[in-house]
Amino acid sequence: MLFSSLMYWGFLVVMAALLFTLTFLLLGRRGPKKARNIAIGVFVALVALVVVSFMVRQVYIIGEGESITHLRALGQPSYTMTNGTTVPVKLGAGQCLIVNDSQEDYVVEEVIYGIGVFPGRYPVPAGESYVAERLQIDYFFGDEQPEEITSGGSNTVIHLWLHKAD
Repeated sequence: MLFSSLMYWGFLVVMAALLFTLTFLLLGRRGPKKARNIAIGVFVALVALVVVSFMVRQVYIIGEGESITHLRALGQPSYTMTNGTTVPVKLGAGQCLIVNDSQEDYVVEEVIYGIGVFPGRYPVPAGESYVAERLQIDYFFGDEQPEEITSGGSNTVIHLWLHKAD
């Protein structure tokens, strides 16, 4: 399933509420163990939220006029572009999908913070898609990238920048 941000958060809230309610009803809602049953219901709902959060992948749809639609994919859905082409959303852990549903060519460029790594540049031609080996796109189109960032360690940090091809 593909979700917009609002639909995704709504799905999580409804799923957690249903799991809490079912757990609470199955364990019993009366008696001296009521507080324990509430705690178990909350725990089951939180575990489900964490599991679903790790299963969700990011999908970015580039439209005309540098418009971007950010979707979240759960499972292995597909996206149908305006030209009729169907793009399967088959992503592994740590990947995101960029679908160019416009008439312009774009590129995903790595922005490197640190040393020892050469930036990559990956084309996303009109009507095509690209699977990036990162969780998300950090900068879009004309965004200004900071000259430096603060990270928790001394490791090299790589961000992705999506913009029009030169």
